[in-house]
Amino acid sequence: MPQGREVSQHHPHVSAQTVLVWQQQQPIPDDHRAFAIFVTFCCCFPFGIAGIVMSSRVQTLYAMGDYQGAEESSRSAKNWPYAGLR
Repeated sequence: MPQGREVSQHHPHVSAQTVLVWQQQQPIPDDHRAFAIFVTFCCCFPFGIAGIVMSSRVQTLYAMGDYQGAEESSRSAKNWPYAGLR
């Protein structure tokens, strides 16, 4: 320790502040899976399979936070089986 000088150690006080932001989460769009499965087994296999594939994308996109993509997949999941009924 040097003579004539007082050495002190200062530890800065670190404070953490938590800020919570509440966002209203949008509800998950309907995946129309039951309708797609019904059309697959009862009416038109290819259109029903396309509907099942699109319905599985609804859940995946929603879980990733892509709500707009989930809505688009929901519309496709509904439209493919309807096309098989026509």
